[in-house]
Amino acid sequence: MKLRWPFREAPRAADAAYAQPAPIARRPSDGVISARRKILVLGNCQARPLSACLGVLAEDVAATGVETPTTSFEDKISARDSEVLGTLQAQEYILLQPYLLPLFQQNLPDLLPRIRLFPVLAFAAFHPDLVYVQIKSLQQHLVGPLNHYHSAIALWGFRQGLSVPQTVKLFNEHSYRTLGYFDYWEASHQAMINEGLMANMPLDDHLARWQRSGCFMHSVNHPQLSVTADVAVTLLSNLGIPVITGAARYLQDELSAGPVWPVYPEIAQQLGIGGGSYWFKVERGRSPPDRPVLMLDLAQFVEASFTAFSAYEPGDLHCDRLDTAAFRGFGRAVAPMPKSAPLAVAQNIGGASGRQSSPYRDLPGHQFWRKAISELPASQIDPVVGVRFQIQRSDKVATAGSCFAQHISRTLQKSGFNYFNVETSGELTVEEAHRRNFGVFSARFGNIYTARQLLQLTQSALGRFTPADSVWVRDDGRFVDPFRPQVEPDGFADAESVMTARRLHLHSVREMLERLDVLVFTLGLTEAWRSKIDGAVFPLAPGVAGGSMDPERHEYVNFGTAEVVADLKAFIELLSLVNPRARIVLTVSPVPLIATYEKQHVLVSTTLSKAVLRSAAAEVCNFALNCEYFPSYEIITGNFSRGSYFESDLRTVAQDGIEHVMRIFLKHYAGTIGVPPVDPAQVNELQKVAAIVCDEDAIGRI
Repeated sequence: MKLRWPFREAPRAADAAYAQPAPIARRPSDGVISARRKILVLGNCQARPLSACLGVLAEDVAATGVETPTTSFEDKISARDSEVLGTLQAQEYILLQPYLLPLFQQNLPDLLPRIRLFPVLAFAAFHPDLVYVQIKSLQQHLVGPLNHYHSAIALWGFRQGLSVPQTVKLFNEHSYRTLGYFDYWEASHQAMINEGLMANMPLDDHLARWQRSGCFMHSVNHPQLSVTADVAVTLLSNLGIPVITGAARYLQDELSAGPVWPVYPEIAQQLGIGGGSYWFKVERGRSPPDRPVLMLDLAQFVEASFTAFSAYEPGDLHCDRLDTAAFRGFGRAVAPMPKSAPLAVAQNIGGASGRQSSPYRDLPGHQFWRKAISELPASQIDPVVGVRFQIQRSDKVATAGSCFAQHISRTLQKSGFNYFNVETSGELTVEEAHRRNFGVFSARFGNIYTARQLLQLTQSALGRFTPADSVWVRDDGRFVDPFRPQVEPDGFADAESVMTARRLHLHSVREMLERLDVLVFTLGLTEAWRSKIDGAVFPLAPGVAGGSMDPERHEYVNFGTAEVVADLKAFIELLSLVNPRARIVLTVSPVPLIATYEKQHVLVSTTLSKAVLRSAAAEVCNFALNCEYFPSYEIITGNFSRGSYFESDLRTVAQDGIEHVMRIFLKHYAGTIGVPPVDPAQVNELQKVAAIVCDEDAIGRI
């Protein structure tokens, strides 16, 4: 039998974890804490425990956690409630769970620079029987002995007309195996990883450590305090705020006061964590006065559940789990079977052999080359794990960048997206319009190969930069714009025509920047030529399509990673000033350099250039919440295609490669987020659970 867990040490019991004394007061050496940094934490029921951890882990932080039921909070934001806006403006940082980010992007974009994300923490492998039950007529969750938490098996037994004793007998190893309860580990792991990605907080290392501690959840979406404290430490570290190590252990675990679901003994044995029970802890406040902690055994819990179910018509109660194939066939296999030999034996960690279980043991399939690459057909390989945002059909999508970005432009237009084109061709034929670079990109800027070009174009459009070079003359006597020398193939008749066209172009670029919803920008090169006078970067070397090389005025440059990162960050900051709602998708062109000016082989220069751009894109996307990286470069150049995604010149991207890239792009940004090779139904269910905002009244109010 496959073991799920690489540890053997006894875990803390879920229903007794972190029952700690009240937090102690901290007193700095001067006796005064001045100008404490205000942090507001908004999210589901995990917001308040996280704020408590932040407050005790950082000496100069005053953190407030507010549970935000979506409807009421949206109403306040939409109405621009003065008290709410005043509170938000007073914060140095606002921490959100990802489901709240669109609300701020749409209504309060000026606050985005203060926002940081933290993940929704949900993990169902310990408690696969726990479900939510909807009262269809009331459109709300059913309340039972453990508040909104219910047993799928208990509900199934009630619907089948079974008695309480008959239903209790269904809680056994055979039932759990039939229902797939022993197989929730991979899906739970992947759902948690996905939540971390959505919040720009990789959870792989954290999750590996939490797993070694035993059961780290009170229920599917109530983490133990040690888990919340780890997230708080990560957030503070990312904000550059010093951390008081270990201080969180003095906090009481607020979520332990809520309902605590047991790990059933058979599931505990299967997971190799030892222990397990059928004792259900009732939420504090629902216990009788003489029982500060009320525990229900299995029979008591099922009986109380039946009482809650019976208050409504059977057809008025809905639970997605009971509609699955496993439950539909459950009635044919409910007879308890004899217990088999032990299903799992906890593995030794640091035992006599001194060997530890590999930290790679429980990683998802997409992190292994064999599962994610070599065992799949090339056409099915999808390197996108999760995305931060979706592109709606109504979103104005603009494109810019190198030659490869043109494929994205064409695909978006063919796929019915609202492709944003601010420089139209008027009465020109389709062929003539394309020849003159209308519609190739969202504005008639031609190819923008480098991040510095993009930044300087934006600065010029906003009136912050006027290059010294304004007009170049071609060999045939025609005039061209130095910064888009090929948009008019026939050139201009005189210098004034060039300047007039450029003014109109920059006006269009500004309109594009101010009105777009999504910008897809493809990074192409690091090598460029620039002016020694003012640093203006050209798309082509002087003399190639106009002008002439002058060593006194022009120089070669090969931008490094730090320079590309700085340019992209500066561009994003400028874009946010004129369009706070803008989102950005960065890609790297897979097209090799046609030539290099470096004194080395063109293959070496190509590899260096793409490595710099790829590294810079990753760093920028970690920095900016509204920025996403899409791996078109990896799809085209990956060796899984065995070179078939390039034409015979090994430079032109073949149609099969383009279609693969765009299929993945549309799948994730216009459709359903893909999942790795685990049970997609389980992942979908667990992500629904993670999205649930607890219905309890929020203690805090904005």
